[in-house]
Amino acid sequence: MYCPMCKEEIKDGAIKCKHCGSMLADIETVKTLHDSKTAKTPNVERTTVGASQTDYGLKKMNVSLLVFLTIVTLGVYMPIWFLSQKAGLNAFNTKEKVGSGFFAGIFVFSIIIFSIAGIANIVSIFTDVQTPKTVYMELICQIALIIQAFKIKSILNEHFNEHLKKDVSFSGAHTFFLTIFYLQYKINKL
Repeated sequence: MYCPMCKEEIKDGAIKCKHCGSMLADIETVKTLHDSKTAKTPNVERTTVGASQTDYGLKKMNVSLLVFLTIVTLGVYMPIWFLSQKAGLNAFNTKEKVGSGFFAGIFVFSIIIFSIAGIANIVSIFTDVQTPKTVYMELICQIALIIQAFKIKSILNEHFNEHLKKDVSFSGAHTFFLTIFYLQYKINKL
């Protein structure tokens, strides 16, 4: 049997790889979930549009499609992207893990912001009431997503450079300015 992460030979039925430290049970769960989501049965649908999977359990996606979905959804797709990568990232043997609650909260908060802004704009058409400044709430969401992008950069960096001993570089500037688009580009190259 070979480790699906580092491709080194390990004992049959091993739970953890002795070479890279990856939890094999988690990797098999990710692969089983992926196989069940992409099976050609009429009742099963893929959860991410246009996605395939890397050898490391992360979802590949065309960056242009990612930009398109982010623009069309007015940025609401960003927390969904983070959640779609969660299982693959958490299968890595790293100190940090990705949780669901934070991104679900950002998603709900984004919907609330757009609802408030939309209702306020409609009301301002018919009255002299000023619209609330949702820009500050949107800024808080963007800052939170940038922080989480750096957390994912750290997880990828730790796993590939420290555990697998691969020389994969991740730019802090690109992570800051391009967030999920840069991370998805790097994931596609793995």
